[in-house]
Amino acid sequence: MSRVDSTYNMGLEFTSMQGKAFDQMEQKILHTLDDLRSVNEDLRALQELSARLAQAKKEKKKVDFNEDVHMQHTIDRVRELNPTVFKELTYQIEVDQIEDLLTSCKEMTTERMTEANRIGSYVSLYYQDRIQMTDISQKALDLLIREYNIFVSNQKASGG
Repeated sequence: MSRVDSTYNMGLEFTSMQGKAFDQMEQKILHTLDDLRSVNEDLRALQELSARLAQAKKEKKKVDFNEDVHMQHTIDRVRELNPTVFKELTYQIEVDQIEDLLTSCKEMTTERMTEANRIGSYVSLYYQDRIQMTDISQKALDLLIREYNIFVSNQKASGG
C-alpha cells in the first residue's frame, strides 16, 4: 500500500483550484455584462435621437439642440458609434438632413441590436459553463470525499 503525504490535502487543493476557476468565469461574465450594458446605452441614445428626428420630420422643421445638454450628450454618443456615418451630425440639424440621419440611425440600431444579441448569447453560454463547472466540481469533490473515507476505513482496519 502506498503512503499518503499527510501534509497534502487534495480536497483543499481541489477546492482552491475550483475557486480560482470560478472567479475567472465570474470575471468573464461581469465583463460581458458590462459590454451588454454599453450596447444597451448605445441603443437608447440611437432611439432617443431617432424619436426626436422623426418628430422634426413630421413637423417639417429643423432641430436645434444647442440649448439641450442631454441631447448634446446623446448626439456625442451616437457620433462616437460611427464617426464616418455621423461626421456631419451637429447640434443643429436642417430639414434636408433629417431623412439621411434617420436612415443612418436605423442602420446603426440594427447593427447594435445584432451586437446585443451576440453578447446576450455569450452571457447565456458563460452562465451555462459556470453551472456545468459547479456540477462537475461537486461530483469531483464528492468522489474525493468518498475515496478519502474509504482510505480512512482501510487505515483503521489495517491498524494504521
